[in-house]
Amino acid sequence: MRGTKMACSSLTDNSVRSGKLRFTEQYADKVLDFSSHYGSEGSVSYTAYNLTGKPSKYPDYGDFPQTFVMRTYGHWWDEAPSGTKEFMPQTLGKINGRDFVDLCFEEAVYPWKVSVFETYNPGSVVRIWALSTEGSWHVLWEGEPQLIGHTPRIFSPIEKAFNFTTRVIKLELDQSKHDYYPEIDAVLLVGTLEPVNDSREPDGLGTPLLNQILSLNMNKIPQVDVTSTLSTFLQEEYPKLLKDAEESLKHSLAILPSGPFENLPHETMLKIFGYLDVKSLCRCAQVNRYFHDASEDPFLYTEINLK
Repeated sequence: MRGTKMACSSLTDNSVRSGKLRFTEQYADKVLDFSSHYGSEGSVSYTAYNLTGKPSKYPDYGDFPQTFVMRTYGHWWDEAPSGTKEFMPQTLGKINGRDFVDLCFEEAVYPWKVSVFETYNPGSVVRIWALSTEGSWHVLWEGEPQLIGHTPRIFSPIEKAFNFTTRVIKLELDQSKHDYYPEIDAVLLVGTLEPVNDSREPDGLGTPLLNQILSLNMNKIPQVDVTSTLSTFLQEEYPKLLKDAEESLKHSLAILPSGPFENLPHETMLKIFGYLDVKSLCRCAQVNRYFHDASEDPFLYTEINLK
């Protein structure tokens, strides 16, 4: 059985040097959270916990209970009588994950590459996140779901440097295009122990064009006393901007006519505004006094989609 000991041992076995940088390869040490899995409680078959450690089935292809399987695929889950509808779908983007899994790795590194070992119906990964050690989430990659065919693969969509350290990776998955369950065997995080910059590059980056660009030192950012500048802005300029904006808004709301919308019942306006996302409601609030009052009705904010 795979577990923490195997994941930890893979950390030292796969630490290698490439050029001037030391890469660390590590498999998931533990599963922090997940949206669903096909396996039942008390069982290890088809559960998210199978993602810890090295691959146990790759490069074999097939339906293996030792892998991670989510409980949905295709459109039947949404079309079933028990299916739930998205609230405020207008706030959703083009790429939306239906399931997720959060994985923790033993050592924090500057991420360079994330590899997903897919052993059955590959192509469901749509977004890869990293949680920095400072507590903020960053999107490493995103793309639409794919139909790859019946073949195993190592999915490594990114191979670039990032300027933060992480030991938590989130995978978002969308299985709506698949006609059967996708299965994942393991996840590999490759990173560096030191940040990658123009003077310390891994092999394969030193192309002539890139070297010419780096020689221009365009990545050198002038040093600014951020603390002092921000403090000055908050104490002196920001209050003045707020006051000017408030006076300007009051003036424009007072002089702008409400037009025929003022003849509509308030309930009708709430029905119309109920189709808008939060950003659109904020814009409507700046049109005129009637729109401003309607957009602030508490009924519109009983549920809010923050995606």
